[in-house]
Amino acid sequence: MDEKNSLDNTAAAHDVVPENADAPLPSRGIILSHNRKGRAYGITCLKKWMRLNTTLFKVEKVDVAFSKGSVDEWTELLEFAKTEDIRLSLRIQNLQDDTFFDALPELELLDILLAPETLELGALSKWISRAQEHKIPVRVLLPLTMRSLPGLEESVACFKAADAVSFTWEKHFSGGRKKFRTPSSESLQWMNSLTRRLNREKVDVTLLNIPYCLVDEDNHGNVLCGEELFRDHSQYLYASWAVAKRIFLFGHARASLILDEFLASRQGRRNLADNLLLPWVFGKVRIEGRLWLLRRLSRYISPDWIAVQREKEHAKRHKLLPVASWEKTVRHDACTGCRFYRLCIGNTALFEKGFSSLNVTPFGGTPLLTTATVPSQRHRWFDVIDQKRRHFHEHQRALAEEALRISRATPPSKEMTVLDYAIEDHYNHWDGGDLKRWFSLSRGEMISTVLARITPPFTLMVTFGGGIAEQIGFSFGRHAKIVCPMIDYSHKLTLHVDKDGYYALLRDGVLVQPTEFSGASRVPERLPGILEPRISMHNVDGYVLTTTLLLWDQEAKAKQDLSRIKYSVIIVSVRYARRLQAALLSLAHQKNFPLDALEVVLAYVPGADGAEDLIDAMECRFPQLRIVRVPFPKEYVRSKGFMINESLHAASGEWITLLDADIVLPPDIFARVDAVSEKSHFIAPDGRYMLSPDTTHAILLGERKPWEEYDAIAAEAIETRHHEAKGYPLGFFQCIRRDILEKVPYQEFNHFEGADWFFSKEVIDRFGDATRLSGVYVLHLDHEGRQWYGTEKHR
Repeated sequence: MDEKNSLDNTAAAHDVVPENADAPLPSRGIILSHNRKGRAYGITCLKKWMRLNTTLFKVEKVDVAFSKGSVDEWTELLEFAKTEDIRLSLRIQNLQDDTFFDALPELELLDILLAPETLELGALSKWISRAQEHKIPVRVLLPLTMRSLPGLEESVACFKAADAVSFTWEKHFSGGRKKFRTPSSESLQWMNSLTRRLNREKVDVTLLNIPYCLVDEDNHGNVLCGEELFRDHSQYLYASWAVAKRIFLFGHARASLILDEFLASRQGRRNLADNLLLPWVFGKVRIEGRLWLLRRLSRYISPDWIAVQREKEHAKRHKLLPVASWEKTVRHDACTGCRFYRLCIGNTALFEKGFSSLNVTPFGGTPLLTTATVPSQRHRWFDVIDQKRRHFHEHQRALAEEALRISRATPPSKEMTVLDYAIEDHYNHWDGGDLKRWFSLSRGEMISTVLARITPPFTLMVTFGGGIAEQIGFSFGRHAKIVCPMIDYSHKLTLHVDKDGYYALLRDGVLVQPTEFSGASRVPERLPGILEPRISMHNVDGYVLTTTLLLWDQEAKAKQDLSRIKYSVIIVSVRYARRLQAALLSLAHQKNFPLDALEVVLAYVPGADGAEDLIDAMECRFPQLRIVRVPFPKEYVRSKGFMINESLHAASGEWITLLDADIVLPPDIFARVDAVSEKSHFIAPDGRYMLSPDTTHAILLGERKPWEEYDAIAAEAIETRHHEAKGYPLGFFQCIRRDILEKVPYQEFNHFEGADWFFSKEVIDRFGDATRLSGVYVLHLDHEGRQWYGTEKHR
């Protein structure tokens, strides 16, 4: 594997997504514990590197080439990986180093990669047997540059116990100045024989960057060359690989600087150029033409383009960035007529270095465009993460078929003309007709006003044309952009969302995977239970047209009437599912108050705890209590203020109640709230009763039911807090009119310390004192101290 582009394109490489792929794209990164001189990077540097892989590259698993490290250092790195919600694999190059051999069961590995620089079957067999003993999957990367070859039968006996085996003749992450050895015809013959036998043993075998003409025909399906490497799920994500290749050249100090540059946040700012210039330039032909020309020239130039160019020039001068083997030279004349011409690295300079004694022999026949068209006897292996991703894509394909069926066989339930929506906070230009023209001189995102307020299931369709933009699609809030690249001057985009919030995006009737933006949160797997879709475009080149938007609102008649809802209770719960159950039960048992006037808007991170199973159970047992799911990507696990602000869009009530997941309410609190709501704008209880661990566990285990014995439980409180925090109502229960929360949003810290107090103070300063419910106190369940910065323990 080699770098195919300079490093300034690593972010963009992750935006390109395949369509209808049977296997997912790579989601594996790599970090190194040492540089080419064998000097170790500090543990802080490794943590930065891991954070880069999770936040910028969006990988779900990382190979750690952990050389000369200790088990204690690995344990520290593993604990950090858990906070990043990423799985670690151990990459071992020195098989004689037994540092991790005995501790292998305690390392909590996704799998292990054995990548020796020399082929020693005895050492390999020992590691494979040890991993097998503890049911740890094994991948093996074998060099083809060995001096002596082991016997075929011994090799088969050793490697048939592995899950995946790869052959390579290139040396990566190999320290020192070792002399390069070229593979011999004998080693290639051994490779072909071993590949054939391992295919029969159902081992996933990959031949990396080996020309097809040096591989036996029945092994062609095992070859991965050039750019195809970075499209296969078994390999590294290109961006992560490129960064590792680069950092490997430097010491700790330089590596830390590079990582700091990548991690530096690039916050987007709304460009005022459009609103200031567009109304002025229209009609002035010369000025308008010059501006569009300047826009065309600058569209693909990022703000740090000059710095990147200087860095590239420095890298070339000092030979720091190797050029990809398939880009170094023009292909050999013999390769041009080969059927594998587009898939193979061919007879390039790097190939001649590795196989100088061997000749190129082209294959005749119809040219092949993708590896999927190459006949294959290869068995594919998927780890647990890739298996899950495969099943997710299968579900998306089913949703795509449903979207096509609905849009082709049934008329839309609603048509929204271009007069029904505008471009938000942007100059709007309409010249009549049924087209809306989106002009822009900036590179950022443009969004429409809200198209509708709707609950799934539904289908949206809109046509983009007349111009080009980098990304087009829909926006459902700052954390949910469902967009894809615009690859032609006209596209029909369809978004289908099922009743559970799962969705499929189609471009011209073909399923596409939404674009992942580097440095932003991951694209959500599910959408909330109530949505406000908007049209979204990124980096428009001049202008793009949109047409009438079509909406299919399935089951519209059966959907609930939301006008009756007066109070929306927003609860943010991450790893608090046990206490959340008690909070929801206290809401479901409200007395002297109609439950159909109440809804719960639950903001959570799917997979962080058992929140989804709890919601299913509550909906089954208490169907009269409406619960709206608002799932967030895991990047927001500590961003409670952000989750509150975004959840507001899913709330239907004129009053918003902010409730902590560890609060149990009195059975009559909403009856008390409703009695004073006409003359209030901000309502809060008198305080809270702090419960002991023993009483808390009795409630959580169902031994005590607060809605039946609330006063008795309150009498056992270990502390009563009355009008705390200088009398400003805190976030455990704040009931505010919706329009106030829209004007005074919560501060979006990456924690929750002080955010509720600042919010309460600003509301009171601007709108007047809060109304206290005299004598009303809530129950606060014990959770081992304050958890303003999130919790790793499930509570």
